Amino acid sequence: MISDFSPAAVVWVLPRRTGRGGPEVERVSSLLPEPPLPHTRVAIGPLSEGTVRELAADLLGAPPSPTLAALAAAAEGNARLLIELLQGLSEENAFTFTGGTAEVTSTALPERVHRVVRLLLAEISSRRRLFIQLAALSGTEFELGAVAEPFGQPAEMLLPLAEEATDVGVIASVGDRLAFAQPLFRQAVPESLPEPMRAGAQCESVRPASPYAGEPARPAAGAMAVQPWPAGLGEIDRVIATLVSDGLTISQIATRINRPPRTLSYHQRKMFRTLSVRSRSELAGTVRQRLREAP
Repeated sequence: MISDFSPAAVVWVLPRRTGRGGPEVERVSSLLPEPPLPHTRVAIGPLSEGTVRELAADLLGAPPSPTLAALAAAAEGNARLLIELLQGLSEENAFTFTGGTAEVTSTALPERVHRVVRLLLAEISSRRRLFIQLAALSGTEFELGAVAEPFGQPAEMLLPLAEEATDVGVIASVGDRLAFAQPLFRQAVPESLPEPMRAGAQCESVRPASPYAGEPARPAAGAMAVQPWPAGLGEIDRVIATLVSDGLTISQIATRINRPPRTLSYHQRKMFRTLSVRSRSELAGTVRQRLREAP
């Protein structure tokens, strides 16, 4: 029994990360008895801004410059990410001393940061890992629908994954959007994707896809793309709306642009809410009006 050790001068330290370890770790944590064996639970939160600066000065040999301090702040007080960043900068000679401060000389994250992010992602399930990777491609802040499209599932089906990512401190809620709790972590995540997938995602983000497989984009869709739409509607929404205005059904659109019907249904419902319309005919009318108003 643990109580048998009470007369001994023994200190047990049992560290754990929130949301990690599963039921066995929970069981061990619950074994800590009340006196005669006293114990103290210490919740370790993010490092303060002052502590981050002191740690940077200690590891690099000089106080951080404003630029380096801003980079370190992107770890949001996560000690492990911060130490890997600072030690990586030192190992790769990616900083210099300027005016009594340590200044970064490269915008690339050290390999140590990428390695620890890969290790952290390897600890979680493949579905949660893919969710986080796809979310990282959407930016520091994102909507669930932005991840649902490449994931190939309706946004509501991804809610459990978003909640799990929130529980372990990777994702946080920002109003009606989600955001990465540590921007430094998000910056390193895309490097964990296979190169073809990462390159394809980057191309998608800078070049709107053609609404027809193997065909050039139609002028109507191009004209629509220059129109300012409400926040939250992306290129895929505009393509779907254009095809709806042409009278195509969800099934026909799914075949045309090679997307699952349930994904298109989700986008259609989102457009109904965002554009304040109640039917496909109203949506089609809104699209045609915007096309007429396009320069």
